[in-house]
Amino acid sequence: MEFTDEPDIYGEGTFFADNTGNIISVSESFCNLTGYSHEELADKNISDIITRILGDEYFFNFKTGISPDKKRSDILLRKKDSSEIWLRTNAYRMSECCIRYITTDITDLKEKKEELINSKNILETIFDNIPCGMVIIGEDYRIHSVNKKTCEITGYSSEELTGEFCDIICPKGKESKECPIWEKNKKSFDGMETAVKCKGGYRNPVLKNAELVQLDSRNYILEIFQDLSVLKEAENRLRRSEIRYRELFQNSPTGILLIDRDGEIIDMNPAAVKIYGSPSPEETRSRINVLNHPQLKKTAEKFRECLSEDKIISYEEYYTTIWGRKLYLRYDASQNHDEFNTIRDVTVNVQDLTDRKKDETELEEKNEILRELNEKLTLTEEEMIEQLYEITEMQKALTLSNKKLNILSAITRHDILNQITVLRGYLELASESKDYASSKIFFDKMDSAAERIQNQIEFTGDYEELGISEPKWHKISDVIRKLRNKKIAVKNRCGELEIFADSMLEKVFYNLMDNSIRYAGESAEITLTCKICSSGAKVYWMDNGTGVPNEEKEKIFQRGVGKNTGFGLFLIREILSITDIEIQETGVYGEGACFEITVPKDKYRW
Repeated sequence: MEFTDEPDIYGEGTFFADNTGNIISVSESFCNLTGYSHEELADKNISDIITRILGDEYFFNFKTGISPDKKRSDILLRKKDSSEIWLRTNAYRMSECCIRYITTDITDLKEKKEELINSKNILETIFDNIPCGMVIIGEDYRIHSVNKKTCEITGYSSEELTGEFCDIICPKGKESKECPIWEKNKKSFDGMETAVKCKGGYRNPVLKNAELVQLDSRNYILEIFQDLSVLKEAENRLRRSEIRYRELFQNSPTGILLIDRDGEIIDMNPAAVKIYGSPSPEETRSRINVLNHPQLKKTAEKFRECLSEDKIISYEEYYTTIWGRKLYLRYDASQNHDEFNTIRDVTVNVQDLTDRKKDETELEEKNEILRELNEKLTLTEEEMIEQLYEITEMQKALTLSNKKLNILSAITRHDILNQITVLRGYLELASESKDYASSKIFFDKMDSAAERIQNQIEFTGDYEELGISEPKWHKISDVIRKLRNKKIAVKNRCGELEIFADSMLEKVFYNLMDNSIRYAGESAEITLTCKICSSGAKVYWMDNGTGVPNEEKEKIFQRGVGKNTGFGLFLIREILSITDIEIQETGVYGEGACFEITVPKDKYRW
């Protein structure tokens, strides 16, 4: 078919094809548009160079009497140089077997449209995933759109909010007539602490910013708000923790000083005020500087050492206060660091050992008198044996007393001081953290440290009772009967066996029962058996838990070792040792624990 290539007739390119798309002829403009020559296109079916058809996939397939005489579609055509262009194509039936196709290049239009779609998708993604609530409100006070965070904060769905008056979530909406932008003609506001109304009827605290914006030539309010509920809860928990720390500080039986790097006393608790005999903390701070006080030369030296070395510094010294008290004091000092790990100040634990030192001096004097009398007196054999027994018992009592004082002093000085240092450290970290998850970790650790302090104080109470009362005979069956737990079956096979032990023997079996429950659970089965051997009587406490690994069988009796307080098994061994009774763990790991108690021959009876 012959025709002239006129733009007003053919557009940017025209070709003719039969009912199945076989090309009959093409215009010069179509050749220019695609890069093919007339000859190259003459033997082709148009589908050979079509990559994609939008809409009717049978666009180039006309069936007489079935297909319409006019069609329109956008097609993606592959040019001779392999590049692709979009063509908007109109098809007209010219005759029974000839279709005319008029094409227009819309590649730029398609690309711009795709860019707009991509931009819209990006903006919608940002709007929907920004970690702050976002609400767009029209001049009619109706909500135009909300993002996911708004729904998360308020509890409403997007469908429940869109189209509703903003009063549904905003306290200063249409009904209040207090909207800063619509009612007071402000263009924006920042940092307003307010609340949003939520679906459950409660209000959530938020920090809100808002600005007047134009969308499609219309005015809207764009509100952005940050959920403050987690922050407010963290502030409340921090406040409660500060109160709890202050109570621990104020009620501690040990004196505590907080001293800055210049030697100035920042804070001191009532126990410290009482030790020094000062009228008030304020007067103490105004009159004493650790680094330049004439009677605190050793303290100044140790304080400088504490500032230069990352460890607890402990020492004792005599000191006469400016208020006239003559004291013998024990100091334990530890560093407190800032966020850059620089020593900020020092916590000093002060313990008054004046009375203890006086007792030790008096005891030394009495021992000296005894030694002198022993040299001068001529005693009968019976008198010597009796006096030797009395001296031995006195020495045992003195040894036990000193041991108890040293352990109790160590617990008071080091364990409690360490936990208070931990507590203060986590308190400071929690106060600086703005992240709720991190703050919660710090609060949990502070609770754990406070619980450890309580357990340590409770242990000192039990340990002070050790050895105070005379040992006596205990029937094992009677002791176990007092301890029976409704949920725990105890098979007692010790019959009428009695052992001579400290009055706290019941505490031994109570701690063994607690240990079995802790490691074997509420379903634990406990068996108590006894036998007589050459070394004395053997008492076996056995449970069906996991038992103790070989490398830990001796460690578990050390103070501070264990999953709970670390004092239970330590206290058991101390109580039994009063009358030379021994205990060890001899079970097979994986089959259960077995605590073997060995009673000397003269310390048991049937």
